[in-house]
Amino acid sequence: MIKNYTLKQNLIVFSIILGTLFLTTFPFLIGYLIRGNDYFLGSSYLDRGDVNIYSSYLEQARQGHIIFSNLFTSEIQQPRYFSPLWLLLGLVAKIFQANNILIFQLARIIAGFIFLYFIFYYFFNLFFEKFFDKVIALLVLCFSSGLGIFFKKEVKDFSFLFDEKYIFKHYSVDLLMAEANTFLSLAHSCLFILAQLFVVIIFYIFLKNNFKKLDYLYLFGLNLILGFIHPYDFFIIFGVLAAYFFLN
Repeated sequence: MIKNYTLKQNLIVFSIILGTLFLTTFPFLIGYLIRGNDYFLGSSYLDRGDVNIYSSYLEQARQGHIIFSNLFTSEIQQPRYFSPLWLLLGLVAKIFQANNILIFQLARIIAGFIFLYFIFYYFFNLFFEKFFDKVIALLVLCFSSGLGIFFKKEVKDFSFLFDEKYIFKHYSVDLLMAEANTFLSLAHSCLFILAQLFVVIIFYIFLKNNFKKLDYLYLFGLNLILGFIHPYDFFIIFGVLAAYFFLN
């Protein structure tokens, strides 16, 4: 916890956390400063397709919808998507009459701070005792990536970069997916950050020394929430925990 460290140590940790969040926010600040008649500030520079969908959910929630539609298709459809996260943020935007993109970015920054705070002051305690070791681990977590940059195939014909099959065949996941490393997740959206936070909390509860029977209820609740906001992770976590309980 924060009280277990000196003021100087806490300042170091908060400097790393806030510095990381600033770096993930800096491109948006530049976009805001250069916006004008010929430029506009979008909501993300990562996975624009996903983020445009999230923005549409925000707007639909703001207009009073609870179940969402896919606004990026001309097909006849009925609203069928339910996302409590974007519903909540859309209602916040409506209540405070705030810009959707502003709410999107504030949610990303706040979620990022909570995630990194929990990682350092709680999760790292399971593996490290020394403050220095935790700081190094935090830096690695915030700024590390995969090794794909060293093995990527040289491209002479840049038209291949628009070929999805070529990209997925010759480039590793750390060069393609924002979820592949923490820094890009922090820069993407609060959805990726919160999903990662729930995964970490679930394993923290599971691995801590004083595991209690009540913690089973917490695990179930967190998995349920995770299933609503990011279903893919729900099946992974549930599978891992189910396998553990079955084998033991």
